[in-house]
Amino acid sequence: MTPALITAWMNTQGGGRPAWLDDPLLRATYSPRDIEAHWGDPLRKMTPEAVARARRNFEHDGRNAMMLRAAGMRIVSGTDTGQTRFWIGYFNHLDLESMVAFGMTPNEAIVAATRDAAAVAHVNTGLVAAGRSADFIVLDASPLDSIANTRRIDKVFLRGRQVPRTLLAAKWQAQFRPQLAQRQD
Repeated sequence: MTPALITAWMNTQGGGRPAWLDDPLLRATYSPRDIEAHWGDPLRKMTPEAVARARRNFEHDGRNAMMLRAAGMRIVSGTDTGQTRFWIGYFNHLDLESMVAFGMTPNEAIVAATRDAAAVAHVNTGLVAAGRSADFIVLDASPLDSIANTRRIDKVFLRGRQVPRTLLAAKWQAQFRPQLAQRQD
């Protein structure tokens, strides 16, 4: 089961400004204009009644997900990333946070997003082990202390090789800087 409760979880933070909207990882990847238009403004404008309803619905759906899990259903991570408001990469981190918010431990959420998701998808990743693809990240802080620490990425490895993140970010920013400047206006 892929609960996909990320949007419901995000809506529980309405009526204000969630800290993740100012996360450096998000801000390095998406324009401030898009962040505000797609999430900042809509969350801020939610009424107290809408936030209370979102919280009740999230708690209900989360309890149901945990009951299914207790009955033997495997929970795996998955999001709607790639759609207009669901940003590739970053929202996978928020999906982990939503899993912890509805009752999984940080370790269980990480296993759901890595080993178990890879097993369900029949892909050769999800574990660092002999014969596996060796895709992994190195973090600056333990996600077992706070699942939000998955966003504190120090290094990325794909197929056992370190990704030159600084070089790729500079190339991306140079290529898209004119577009980003227009989008921020």
